[in-house]
Order: sequence, then C-alpha cells, then structure tokens
Amino acid sequence: MRWRHIMGFALFFGALGTLGGQTAQAMPNSARFVRLLLLNQSTQINAENRSLARLNSQVARLDATSNAGQARALARSISRLNAQILSMTAKLVLLTTQTYQTAVNLTPSDPGLVSQALASLITVQQLSLQVGLGVTPMTPSQ
Repeated sequence: MRWRHIMGFALFFGALGTLGGQTAQAMPNSARFVRLLLLNQSTQINAENRSLARLNSQVARLDATSNAGQARALARSISRLNAQILSMTAKLVLLTTQTYQTAVNLTPSDPGLVSQALASLITVQQLSLQVGLGVTPMTPSQ
C-alpha cells in the first residue's frame, strides 16, 4: 500500500514538473537571451563554413576526375550538400535577424551586444551571398 502511494505522488509531481525543481530560463528580451542566441549563431556559422569547405573540396575533386562513375557520385553528393547548405543558410539568416532585432530592442540598451549581433548579421549575409541566396547586406541604419 505504501509503495503505491509513493509511486502515485512521484507520478503526480512528475506530471506537474515540480519534482525536479525549477529550471533556469532566459527571458526573451534579456541580455542573457541575446548572448545565448549569439552563441548558437556562432556554432551554426562554423558548421556552415565547414560545409562550404567540404562543398568546395568536392567541386575540385569533380573537376579533376575523369571517371564517369565517380563524377556521377560526386555530382549527387554535391547536389545533396548544396541543398543542405541552402537550408542551413536560410535558418541562419532568420536566427541572425531575430538576434539583431532582440539586441536592438533590449532595455536597457547594450551597445556591445548590438555590435556583436550586427557583425554576426553581416557575416551571415555575406555567407548567404556566397551560397546564392542573394540576401543584401544590412547596414546599421536599417
């Protein structure tokens, strides 16, 4: 009988989410949230740069190959990688825009975070031009 009560309490409080205590969360309009977004951006920018380097490497291998089978395999791989890079870039453009807008609207204003967010935004927009999305670079006045 006692075991059933303990299990009942555990399931009840587990379902409510209060058994493990409160979790730390960043508020959507806080400097901590912007720093979290900037860290996420940095990780994604590095991943995209690695993918672009891999794509360039495969294009160079495709140009150098004379084997038809290997050329077809490389072309398929390049096509898949290009689609993956386009998707990554589109998501990254949205994330950087959100980060920049959140940093600009912080109260109280933090010029350091705004400049980091703007630098990251410009970097991502240059990546998007390299990928072929054609997103024009943003200036601080926009």
